Amino acid sequence: MEFEGASVGLIGFGLQHDFTKLLPADKILPVAISAVIGYTKVNGDYDLEDFNLVQGNDQRIEANISTWAFNAVVSTKLPIINFYGGLGLCNR
Repeated sequence: MEFEGASVGLIGFGLQHDFTKLLPADKILPVAISAVIGYTKVNGDYDLEDFNLVQGNDQRIEANISTWAFNAVVSTKLPIINFYGGLGLCNR
């Protein structure tokens, strides 16, 4: 995507697996336990020459960021209202 001298590229994916069926308490407790893994990569650059913010030639900002996210998610399985909670770790 390009907008007024800046360009940004973004790609990512995620996987979620529900572990509730593997637990013996699946039939007893109204909870769901899942693990989520996600990956995101962002590339971007911004041309500073048009705005005279920095003196010189070929002045630009470039960023290449990759990150992994690992999360545990717990939720209720109640008929009227559900509550969610999670704990996660991001690594870049």
